[in-house]
Amino acid sequence: MSISALYAVIVVQCGIAPDYFLDRMQWYEVDACLEGLRLSERAGWEQTRYICYVTAQVQSRRKLKLSDVIEFEWDRGDSRDRGETAISSEEVARLKEKAARIAAKL
Repeated sequence: MSISALYAVIVVQCGIAPDYFLDRMQWYEVDACLEGLRLSERAGWEQTRYICYVTAQVQSRRKLKLSDVIEFEWDRGDSRDRGETAISSEEVARLKEKAARIAAKL
């Protein structure tokens, strides 16, 4: 994303003051603004889907699911959206070894 596109999103859509964005804003704040914007857009799409679902359900003889109306990328089980993490056994072993080395130095 170019800086001008980022400026448009942060200042116009997120409502951040231009001087704050240009002079004082840190990159972690930019990430937080973009994530907040993504979540607010998601809430709007979920509301729209629910309204469509209710409308379709009263016209249908079969039991519908929300994903029957429209399926979003977050419906596919992206672990990032659910806040879950997965760690391999190799990563566990590596972290245990690192912790042991640190503990030995103390």
